[in-house]
Amino acid sequence: MNTISIPEILDLFENKYNISLLKIQRKKIIFEGTTTKKKSIVVVMPESKIYLKGHGWVDFTKKQLDLFSKYSIVIAIFRLNNGSTYYIDFNKLLPLLTQDCMHNNKKEGDHWKLDIWPNELKIKRSNGKLSIKPNNSNIIDSIV
Repeated sequence: MNTISIPEILDLFENKYNISLLKIQRKKIIFEGTTTKKKSIVVVMPESKIYLKGHGWVDFTKKQLDLFSKYSIVIAIFRLNNGSTYYIDFNKLLPLLTQDCMHNNKKEGDHWKLDIWPNELKIKRSNGKLSIKPNNSNIIDSIV
């Protein structure tokens, strides 16, 4: 299977939700727009391969979270190379990204590591997890 492409996701937002998303300058996977209800929206679309243990993996940096806080709606879309795509209401994920489970290094600074399993998202260094379902873009309906 192939990873769903960013243009395919942009088409979904344009055609189904009438939301035109534009790439934020100097950001490869972060797009912004306005909903039909005039709410600001940001969508982040990281890609991950599936690792030997059977899960995908992404990072979120403190810098990204600071950027996301400027928007009314934040959606994370995890695109895995096995064809699975996970649509996440970031408001449900945010409480799990605590100071206690934060990582730090020179490259990314303060950040969180998330493992994407078939039915749950787990935060490393934490017991925090979020139930998820693959390929369920209808979650966007309840967010926008």
